[in-house]
Amino acid sequence: MHKISDALRHIAEHNSFIQYGLQHRLLNLSQLARFLQPLIAARTKKEVGASALHMSLSRLQGTMRKTERRSTESEFSLGQISVQPNLAILTVEKNRETQRRAGLVLTKVQNAGGYITITEGLSEITMILDRAMLAEAIEILKTKPLLKNERVAAISAKFSPKYVRTPGFLFSILQCLYFQSINIVEISSTSTEIIFYLAESEVKLAFDTLYNKFGQR
Repeated sequence: MHKISDALRHIAEHNSFIQYGLQHRLLNLSQLARFLQPLIAARTKKEVGASALHMSLSRLQGTMRKTERRSTESEFSLGQISVQPNLAILTVEKNRETQRRAGLVLTKVQNAGGYITITEGLSEITMILDRAMLAEAIEILKTKPLLKNERVAAISAKFSPKYVRTPGFLFSILQCLYFQSINIVEISSTSTEIIFYLAESEVKLAFDTLYNKFGQR
């Protein structure tokens, strides 16, 4: 893909926000051109001037009709959406001892039939678990937490396996939550399920937003 016009149309067709903005003439094309300049340069593999990009955007906007059907966000849907309340987030420094003790916490919570998920980064281990087991987890870990958040809930949503290879799926979901000023504290996923962790006070708004936008009717 070496033409600026082809690269622009590809980006617009796969970004519902840009597509809608161009269709309804809501965007400042000069600002949009500067924003898209590095993306277009990467796609066309050549230097792209802001003025040339502005002209191409203007031509593209002139060809887009308000009635054009979006091919991405409008077709996304989520299956079962559920809420897991009364959670806490605990982050500790990662080393061999905390790795070993994290395994003990995992076993303890699982044996109690509780909720827990563990994520390891390069230097930290984060656990999300039932709030009722937070104090016991800290005692088992025997180290001062780097972070502790005791007012967390999870919203999980199932989705079709076809979306695994569909660009823009996760973006569309996050964009809706962003427009509601909802702060996502943590994210985890499986092959066909995504889980958002957020403040308990924002759970209802987040659930209603996802259900109204992507819930299957």
